[in-house]
Amino acid sequence: MSDLKALIREIPDFPKPGILFRDITTLLANGPGLREAVGQIAELFTAADRIRQRNQFLDQRNEPAIAVRGSGHPFRVFRRVAGG
Repeated sequence: MSDLKALIREIPDFPKPGILFRDITTLLANGPGLREAVGQIAELFTAADRIRQRNQFLDQRNEPAIAVRGSGHPFRVFRRVAGG
């Protein structure tokens, strides 16, 4: 299910004029769509956690460094920065 927006009902002018209310109950009622939405949210948290882990590692090194992407190993190969 690639088009999750189609599963979210839009109600214009609710609760007052000028507001577009988005009702997700139609998404919640659609099993495959809900599964896809939860999967996409989980991917966002996984990516954010990888960035947090990388920053924590850099803080523990106590020296200037930059993250270098390795083939198939994002944020696991590090190179020291000259100076600092």
